[in-house]
Amino acid sequence: MSTLTVVRTAPSWIGSISLRRLAVVSTLTTAGLLGLHARNFDDTARFAGDTWEYQSLAVNLVKGRGYPRFGELVPFPEYAFNADARLAPHYPRFVEAGQHGGEWNFYRTPGYPMFLAGIYALTGVHPLAAKLAQSLLLFLVAGSLIWVGRELWGEVGARSGALAGPVYAGIYGYQAGAILTEPLIAFSLVLIAAAFLNWRRRPGLPSAALLGGTFALSLTVKASNAFIPPFICLLMLGRGSPSGLLRRAVQPLASAAAMAVCLAPYALFASVRAERPVVLSTQGPTSLLDNNNEFSLEKRAWGPEWRDDPRAFYNRADIASLSPLAKVAAFYSSRPRGLLRAAGYKLEAGFRHAVFLKWVLSVLGADALVFLLLGLEVVRNRISSGLAIGTLLVGTSAVVLALSAFQMIGVVPLAGAAAALVWARGGGQLFELLRGLHAVLLGNFTLIFIVFDGTPRFFSVAQPFFALLAFRFAYETVFDPRVWAERAAAPRGG
Repeated sequence: MSTLTVVRTAPSWIGSISLRRLAVVSTLTTAGLLGLHARNFDDTARFAGDTWEYQSLAVNLVKGRGYPRFGELVPFPEYAFNADARLAPHYPRFVEAGQHGGEWNFYRTPGYPMFLAGIYALTGVHPLAAKLAQSLLLFLVAGSLIWVGRELWGEVGARSGALAGPVYAGIYGYQAGAILTEPLIAFSLVLIAAAFLNWRRRPGLPSAALLGGTFALSLTVKASNAFIPPFICLLMLGRGSPSGLLRRAVQPLASAAAMAVCLAPYALFASVRAERPVVLSTQGPTSLLDNNNEFSLEKRAWGPEWRDDPRAFYNRADIASLSPLAKVAAFYSSRPRGLLRAAGYKLEAGFRHAVFLKWVLSVLGADALVFLLLGLEVVRNRISSGLAIGTLLVGTSAVVLALSAFQMIGVVPLAGAAAALVWARGGGQLFELLRGLHAVLLGNFTLIFIVFDGTPRFFSVAQPFFALLAFRFAYETVFDPRVWAERAAAPRGG
């Protein structure tokens, strides 16, 4: 069976529009969509979820109470929480934490509270100012897709980015309206991508060290990016001939060293204040145990109930003294099937709202299925024109995407089916597309979900990159009639 020739030029129907004009329209559309989202922003922070901690840490710092001080250390209205915040069940905990000078709280990484504090130092404590700043970050993220696409795939990539940016902004622009980390994380991932692509173009110790600095910046915002640095270092190590392995290792080591140097001052400060080793935050061990226990397995969700149950596995006398990682290893050793079960529901939950990843998987699977069907004589005799092939391809991918979007097909089965079909076809296109930055992001969040928690918010920060991939793949598979014509004209074996 022959393979489809990958089209490298811009599709004819959109190639007639100059890239500059397309970029201008894309930028204006992105700004307009983010502006529509911003109309719903208010000047308060929710006294719930992660927000109340981020907001209180930032306000206490701006008000001169130190960092990271948690609790009510200034009059409550100065925190700019929502009007009914005092009715929240955790309000007494906030008041109690503020007594005697507040708590030293290293549960959160420092990047986002510092970001908020910087804005509040300029504008006063106005969450609306932070939300508008986050809209600007998302504008920069969406706009960067044109450049990232060009660096990855040339003109087709730039045009894909021009289309992907507004769509991403329209779907995810609401995230700027919450005092949460997602916009800043997404921006930090763009900085990592820019630094990596810069290193790829100009490899050397300075560019490698700059890349390490972006690793550190991203990790200070959220540790859910923890596997990105080692994965990118492996990519760096893999570039070049095998004979130069030791020489190539110098540059990823330079990135790792730069990251360590950037993180060391805060790690030292936090460890001294907390009186125990702290690198970025103390959340990791707690999250590891809360999401890998008998309660979380039963609920298929976060299970902190083990902390107060003396009969819980982690509270057994022979287990309680172990390190968190050893506890989890012991837990799954006693329940071998539990690990696969937990991985399944965590991955399903984590990728549940990954609309652009679902799009990529749907089109990949549909493309491979149509290719395989055209190898059957009974299908080939009925579907021979390029238009008929294109209609079948678009229709199949649209149906699969719709079923996935409405949760009638899970992400894990969809990914498995797409991978099997692409593998049966030959697999080359899958490996061509899902490599480099996209493979790093997918690998990072897959491991984060399996090890910790399948929270959909985590993967949302990678969505701009998968929007870019979705539009680029759609260019070559769906939107260009020349691909359909080539498919119809290609010789096929049974």
